[in-house]
Amino acid sequence: MKNVILTFGFLFIIFPIWGQWSYIQTDSLLIELPVINQGAIKNARECYVDYKREKKRYSPDDLLGYGLDNGTVYVSRIIQLGDSTLKVFLEVLESGDRSLYCYRTKSGKCLFISDGGTLLSEVSKEIYREQLKEWSYTDYPELKKEINFVGYNERSLKKFVNKYNKKDLSPFPFPKIGLMVGNEMAKLNPFHKVLKETDLIRYDYESNFMVGAFLDYPILLSDFSAHLEIYYSSHSYKYKGSNENESLELKVTAPDVKVPLLFRYTSPFRKLRPFVNIGGVYAYNFKPSISYGYFIGDVSGSRPGISIHHFGYSAGCGLEYKLNYKNSLFFDFRYSNLYGISPGNGINYSLMQMSLGFNFR
Repeated sequence: MKNVILTFGFLFIIFPIWGQWSYIQTDSLLIELPVINQGAIKNARECYVDYKREKKRYSPDDLLGYGLDNGTVYVSRIIQLGDSTLKVFLEVLESGDRSLYCYRTKSGKCLFISDGGTLLSEVSKEIYREQLKEWSYTDYPELKKEINFVGYNERSLKKFVNKYNKKDLSPFPFPKIGLMVGNEMAKLNPFHKVLKETDLIRYDYESNFMVGAFLDYPILLSDFSAHLEIYYSSHSYKYKGSNENESLELKVTAPDVKVPLLFRYTSPFRKLRPFVNIGGVYAYNFKPSISYGYFIGDVSGSRPGISIHHFGYSAGCGLEYKLNYKNSLFFDFRYSNLYGISPGNGINYSLMQMSLGFNFR
């Protein structure tokens, strides 16, 4: 019991250290106080503190800034909006050598960038890329072309400013659309008793050409992405086996369209970028056929068919080679297992795929 009390006492002491806390900042002091979160619009105009069960109001003239217990930080700054000069609380989105701020009103929001000092520049929606190029090109010319992928929104601008502050020259995440060709090797995996238990046939991989397209979309502008493909391939299988007492011949044709949806992680290197994939895959066999020669055993006509619809999983790895800031070559190796779901299906199959992709945008 004593140990339990000590454990909970220890957690009670260290929890405030781990958690966020709210505060106000004056000229010389950082004071921990229960700051009230009034919502982004009101927070930009005034700060309210719950002090001894009474609400105390602070204006931007009274404080250098304040922080909420959810981690949001505001600083008091003078801004120029049109012909008006205002002193407001700006929400800090990113801080460092360059800082990014947001001022929210009922009519919308304004974004500002500073040089780490007192100089503030409003980020204009019409010319924001030119503004970013102006102050980043001198320091890091490698970032100049990447600015073309920066959108006029908080997440995208915050990502760019963060990369600048960290001197991170890895490629800026952006959606990629491209084409792919390759070789797909497929092998039947019969699970019907008659086909599975016979030792007359050895099910080997059959190779064929594949062609398709892909979309790679970054998740929250990170090194993770959702990777969608659609491609066509057609496989023909012919297996034949016999012994002294019986024989079996099996012919299968399966032209299909496959749609993998994968979760991809790409390493943040600049030129050669290894990646890994994992996810699900759907295949539609739009004209499957299966035929038998002499059939083994007494199966009373219950010969297994092949499903039109297959679902399964896919996993693999590869390498992205950056040709320039926009275009890349993708070398991909992948293994998949697909399972038929249509009534009467008796055959699943495995795939090994090697492909070459190129994104044109």
